[in-house]
Parts: sequence; structure tokens; C-alpha cells
Amino acid sequence: MKAEGFLFPSEHGTHLDGTNLRNRVLYRACEAAGLPRAEWPTFHDLRHAFATTYLNKRGDNWKRAMELMGHGDIRTTLLYTHVVHDPARDAKDADALKEGMPFDLGGGINEDPSNVVPFKKAS
Repeated sequence: MKAEGFLFPSEHGTHLDGTNLRNRVLYRACEAAGLPRAEWPTFHDLRHAFATTYLNKRGDNWKRAMELMGHGDIRTTLLYTHVVHDPARDAKDADALKEGMPFDLGGGINEDPSNVVPFKKAS
């Protein structure tokens, strides 16, 4: 089996030439879609887009994401943790950060307006 060990073998079972595939398939599709040349993605861009989309929709299934991405180590998949939208985690992180501040951040948008000093335009 010539294809043994190749992630994407050619139709003949040999090593697939990525440059040829990129030019024949990916770039033709980009051109047909009318994308400007500066916006054409690479295969790595597509992998990153897949991982980002998958994890944003199913952010708690890291093992499955690892399998789908073909990563051999979960730490590689965990590099995508920065893209997962998790409001509960974000609020907890914000609270922890606020507690560590050496000064009072105040009440934010509900701050008493009498405590706000307006800026004066320089003449």
C-alpha cells in the first residue's frame, strides 16, 4: 500500500503534491468565488477556521476536536482555547482580575453621574 502513512494520498496512492492541489483545487475555487488574490486562504488557514468554528460551537468537546484535527497531543488542540466564547469563564476571569487590582475600579456604567468630572474643550 503506497498510501500507508499519507494523510491525503493522490489517486494513485502516492504522496500528494500540496502545491499542485492548492493550485488546481483551492485557488480555482477562490477565483470562481470572486475572492481578491490577497484574501485567498492557505490550507493551514482552512484548518484553523475549522478548529475555531468547531470549538466555538462545541467548546466542551476537546477530545473530539483533537481527533478531528488529527492532533497526537491534546496540548496542541488546547492552543485554540483563546477562541472559545465562554461567558461564565470570562466573568470569573474578570472578577479574579478585578480582585487583584491595587485600586478600586468603581461601578462601571452604573457609576453615580455626580462623581464624573466632564472634560473641557481646550480653547
